[in-house]
Amino acid sequence: MSIIICRQCGSQNEEGSRFCITCGASLKPTSIEKEIIASRPVLIENISQKSSFLFNTMRSLSEKKVDEKSVSPSQKPVSQDINEQSPITTVQDDKIEKFYISDKIKEKMTIELNNLGKLDRTLEAAAVVDINAADLIISAFSTRASNELLKIIATTIYRINEDSLKSLKAGDIKIMMLQAEDISLILSPITSRLVLILVTNSRSNLGMISFYAEIISQKMNLIMKNE
Repeated sequence: MSIIICRQCGSQNEEGSRFCITCGASLKPTSIEKEIIASRPVLIENISQKSSFLFNTMRSLSEKKVDEKSVSPSQKPVSQDINEQSPITTVQDDKIEKFYISDKIKEKMTIELNNLGKLDRTLEAAAVVDINAADLIISAFSTRASNELLKIIATTIYRINEDSLKSLKAGDIKIMMLQAEDISLILSPITSRLVLILVTNSRSNLGMISFYAEIISQKMNLIMKNE
């Protein structure tokens, strides 16, 4: 069953609803949204159970990092450093060649990521990830979500829902949303390998953020084609 995301509060509503069941705002799409919907239908996938795996992994690894810092120099940490851990996903085991992007393209993409931060101040981080090689390409305006955390996302995202990621890469899914506790991840494909990932929270207007994500991913695709 299709769902409609309220632009005002981000709540999910059944297809065909005229008003949001949470805040009462109109669910009628704007002229810009109608154009986007007509050309590229947005499919939002909420996989809360499987996405919990990701957030539990992130939390446990983050807590372990804090524990390691609290160990005195004379003590030898029992656990490995996060960068020395064996890969969580099997993607890296295949030794896929990393996706090369020039510094010029990275700079332009970083500008687009920063623009997202200006559109919604509740965004915690944005990143471009190569999901084939589980590699973090660029990231921006990180607050709670550090680069290290984004690397964890890059290396664990594949295990959440392999079939959905394949659909994302193929272009069958334009937006994928993963939610657990007070954190939300919004993924939008840039190319068959590169994916835009936004890290946000319950205060964000998820409907508008999803809309912005699709537009920015399209702009990044054009940046790569024009270089």
